[in-house]
Amino acid sequence: MTEWIISAAALVAFLLLMPAMVRSSRRSRRGRGAGAAIGDVLMGAFDPAKRVAIEQIRKQKDIGDHERGSVSEKHD
Repeated sequence: MTEWIISAAALVAFLLLMPAMVRSSRRSRRGRGAGAAIGDVLMGAFDPAKRVAIEQIRKQKDIGDHERGSVSEKHD
């Protein structure tokens, strides 16, 4: 019975937050809005190994973007 209550509460919360998530994703420059953040939280809760792997990929991407930015600045 408790599982159903938790599931129903999560569904209601998601439905209440959906309009705000859509608005913020439209304003977002990178295209990652609140919906993606909620997805990341849920993914981290249910699959910690995947969360760690995605964090490492993001760090590598940020490092690569930073290095490319500093290289392009030297050529200007």
